[in-house]
Amino acid sequence: MKKLIFTFVMLTTGSIYAQTDLKAAFEKGLADYDKNSMEAIQQMDDKLRFVAGHSGQFYDKAATLALLKSRPTAKSETQMSDLRVKQSGSLGVVSGIRNHALVLPNGQKMTWKDAFTYTFEWKNNNWTLTDLHHTKIDYQTGGEDNTFTTQMQQKIENEYKTDSKAFYTNRLSDDFRYSTVQGSYVTKEMALKGEKQNIVSTEMLQPMIFQSGDLAVSTGIHKTVRLDKDGIERSKQVAATYVFQRRNNKWMFVSSQQTDIASPTADEEAAVRQVIDAETKAYHEANLAVWGSNWATTPYIERQDEKLRKLANTPYLKGQALQKGHQEFGKTHKPTGLTSTISDYESHISGNLAWATYTQEDKKADGSVGQKQRSLRILEKINGQWKIVMLSLTGF
Repeated sequence: MKKLIFTFVMLTTGSIYAQTDLKAAFEKGLADYDKNSMEAIQQMDDKLRFVAGHSGQFYDKAATLALLKSRPTAKSETQMSDLRVKQSGSLGVVSGIRNHALVLPNGQKMTWKDAFTYTFEWKNNNWTLTDLHHTKIDYQTGGEDNTFTTQMQQKIENEYKTDSKAFYTNRLSDDFRYSTVQGSYVTKEMALKGEKQNIVSTEMLQPMIFQSGDLAVSTGIHKTVRLDKDGIERSKQVAATYVFQRRNNKWMFVSSQQTDIASPTADEEAAVRQVIDAETKAYHEANLAVWGSNWATTPYIERQDEKLRKLANTPYLKGQALQKGHQEFGKTHKPTGLTSTISDYESHISGNLAWATYTQEDKKADGSVGQKQRSLRILEKINGQWKIVMLSLTGF
């Protein structure tokens, strides 16, 4: 049945035209065929002969009509190029390249590209199509559209948003390679070992697509919004170049390269402040998971605080000692019942480093001030997220 469908959709154009201009009549018949193919076939010559492009098989008019009836319900779209029209007396010949598509109700598209030669005879004051001959150039009768469009890219992005693990399994080619913003490579195997992404939205801004045959390249600004472990939305934009190759009727993701884009200063300053506020709030609520998640785990983290003298007999801790100190402190830390108010706040950002200074008053439930300190925070942007690497507190 598939072969019959493939064969039938090779057919083109209605058959009755005015003799005065075969080319114009041919083009009109082409449009008529897309609108009502059954009627167009009925108008062809009773002794019609069609040579199918995929097999060289001959079909007469009755077989052609049978193919039409067996064809799935679909929208017909036909385009011709490189047309040559020859007309002499009662004989006319049209040749060129034919691109025909059937768009199914589910959006799937089946396409055929052929070189063609059609023969017409002038009968009963009309041009009548008597012979059709196709030679196959390219057929895409299953799987995804053979043209890589922005819609196709959006479909792929939605797969990533819905289930990143399934996306890695089903859309990445076995030889996939991703060049990260840090300049390292990630393979499909490595991607599958990573955690599932919690993606809120993903889109390609200012996209440009280049395609040659089964190879497509998409470039633009890729913006992705994710939820971090604390349920906070994190937005990131990268300059991206993605390469796709159509394999077994499916566009496979074969290569990716990304470069970080500096976010607007206001957005970065807001992100820095968000980390500071979240860490402070989590400390007072004794939410140790959130509190720790806003700190980096690098060997050079440091905390300077006179209160450390009571805990560790030193005014500062750094590196592994600080991480261990946080763990020990967390075992006995309880909610403070204090609410922080920040004033005289100032922050500056340079590349992946930021620092902020401010005065922090921690107030009790009755509004009285429990403690007042001047704070210095230094943050580093690590893997796209701001993390605290240094804290210095000075009491009033």
